[in-house]
Amino acid sequence: MPVCGVTADLTTISHEAVIVAIGNGRVRRRLFLEVQARGERLAIAQHPTAVLAEGVQVAAGTVIAANVVVNTGSVIGQNVILNTACTVDHHNRIEDHAHVAPGAHLGGDVQVGEGALIGIGAVVLPQRRVGNWATVGGGAVVVKDVGAGETAVGCPARVLK
Repeated sequence: MPVCGVTADLTTISHEAVIVAIGNGRVRRRLFLEVQARGERLAIAQHPTAVLAEGVQVAAGTVIAANVVVNTGSVIGQNVILNTACTVDHHNRIEDHAHVAPGAHLGGDVQVGEGALIGIGAVVLPQRRVGNWATVGGGAVVVKDVGAGETAVGCPARVLK
């Protein structure tokens, strides 16, 4: 879809719904809340090659890119990015404004907090928690929970001090 201008231009552009597709979670959150407060209808953008199990819940404003797989019992919050070829296994909960980067893989029963970033190619083992606004570096393997605001990198992932 074309980018037609800035958020202030929305009143002058004919449209049915909007989506905020910006990688930076804090900026994406700010703009999402701005257009939501204006009463805009927020779409879900899902690529036709994405596969979502029956009953998966996806909230408004979420982007689901090509070749994403989301399995049964998962709940995806508002304004989330599930990027190219990431996998979200069964009974995951991904909170608002989070971003699961390309090729990242989440085991079963994983919780990803608000605004968290799971980096490109990262792996989060089953039943792990990644806290609000935490960052998991690219290629990291999360074997222990990552707390709110923490950054974890490496294999196994270790929190940076």
